[in-house]
Amino acid sequence: MSSFLPADILLPRDVDMEKWAVIACDQFTSEPDYWQRVERFVGPAPSTLRLIFPEAELKKDPEAHIRAIRAAMAAYWEENRFIAYPDSFVYVERELADGSIRRGLVGMLDLEDYDYLPQSKAAVRATERTVLERIPPRVKIREGAELELPHVLLLCDDEEDRILAPLEGEKSEPLYDFDLMEQGGHIRGWLVSGEAARAACERLDGYERGMAVRCADLTETPMLYAVGDGNHSLATAKACWEKLKPTLSAAEAAVHPARWALVELENLHDRAQRFAPIHRIVSHTDPLALLQAARTEARSRPALRAHSPHREPYGSPGAAAGRPDGDRGGRGHSPALVQRREERHSEPGSHEGAAGRGHFAGLPGRLACGE
Repeated sequence: MSSFLPADILLPRDVDMEKWAVIACDQFTSEPDYWQRVERFVGPAPSTLRLIFPEAELKKDPEAHIRAIRAAMAAYWEENRFIAYPDSFVYVERELADGSIRRGLVGMLDLEDYDYLPQSKAAVRATERTVLERIPPRVKIREGAELELPHVLLLCDDEEDRILAPLEGEKSEPLYDFDLMEQGGHIRGWLVSGEAARAACERLDGYERGMAVRCADLTETPMLYAVGDGNHSLATAKACWEKLKPTLSAAEAAVHPARWALVELENLHDRAQRFAPIHRIVSHTDPLALLQAARTEARSRPALRAHSPHREPYGSPGAAAGRPDGDRGGRGHSPALVQRREERHSEPGSHEGAAGRGHFAGLPGRLACGE
């Protein structure tokens, strides 16, 4: 079974989508004017602005803000604000400011296959150092919340574009299609369910099998997927799951909703993926000696084969190990989705949902919470 699976997706009903979707809560932290404009634009309309805690406002009575978030989550749920799409993916296309289209597939990630610790051998790993001190405050927000609003971007190394390309060619009537606020571009999403979801799962399985074949010459265990953005959000989900897991039986842990986290899968080779360098100044060193040491270190590592003669039917999946780095661009601009957290009271056996996967509510836009 793949690490990335379809989920029970919820989308909002009877709302102004441009007001519903807002940017990730960790953006514009030093620009309170941005959030004031958003507040004025949204007004009293239903919005995910009421479900997140912008980091620009963390010093403004956090306990009261968290209570307000939970109250809004409960109210939206009681108002029957969402439409359910069980056991599905959502294929997403976001038009960026330069006109390019960034594609993604929203589904759920098995946290048992993910680890953020250094030297991890997990199938899914972080691409930056996780600051452990940042996790407890996010856990405080996540624990007890009925809905989850992530902005985690997961990267695969799909050189031949076998996962997303078929979805691009199978588009019909979109689930949503609207402009994002604050000149954020445009976003569209299409339901991927039934036979289309099963076919996507087969391609994902082929990608993961092909990864092992292609990376057979590596001395280190390769990543199947890399966390391109939202590292601390996913680390928080992992921490919550690891805290809850010991209270569950093996049978309960196998199907509990908290075991999964909602993410958007993107292709490292996508036409719209741009990687900007992060420059660092190195002082008090001999430049030539530093360059020579870097060359020596690079030569000591086994090279990844660009093309493998051993092909699975899927094609050449590539390997994400060591590849993702730098600024992802468009942070928080993936379709944000929400998870109905039936494990609210953390009681064994209290979970619900299709195959224990929980309920996920899609908020097409740029929202994220907990990063």
